Amino acid sequence: MPSHLCGKLLCSNLNTEKQRRKGKNFCQTSPTQFSEEPFQATEEAQRVVWNIRLPRILFGILAGMALGIAGAVMQVVLKNPLASPYTLGISSAAGFGAAVTILLGQGFFGSYLIAGNAFVFALLSSMVIVDIARHKGATPEIMVLSGIAIMYFFSACTTLLEYFADSDAVKGVVF
Repeated sequence: MPSHLCGKLLCSNLNTEKQRRKGKNFCQTSPTQFSEEPFQATEEAQRVVWNIRLPRILFGILAGMALGIAGAVMQVVLKNPLASPYTLGISSAAGFGAAVTILLGQGFFGSYLIAGNAFVFALLSSMVIVDIARHKGATPEIMVLSGIAIMYFFSACTTLLEYFADSDAVKGVVF
């Protein structure tokens, strides 16, 4: 069943791209237009679809599936249907890592450094929660509460950075 739905999603995305390239708005297309022969496009248009758009669509689907699985695992492990990266402080830690990079300058690596630093801080927050669970024999409730404490800590650190930074740099963090 899931592979059938993935196939339909892929066909739908390809048909939407076909209609968009023809200059038609998706809202203006009718079901009869989807039964046309496969589109005949220029080589450049085919390169754009196959080398840029299709990989982005596929990796977006894969990333969504991975995030869904990670969220389900998090909820099962903590035995809490409300467990999420927000309640465990992972999102706040990632936001703090990105804010540090934006406010202190991106340097040579640009946006890759922002994503990398956000990932490192999210991983750091996750390791702190796992360390609490391993050494203290923590229950799921203690893990969630420690995650909330970590969330408030990193949120406070982000706010402190924004307070001391100049207003132009803060615009990059807030936006």
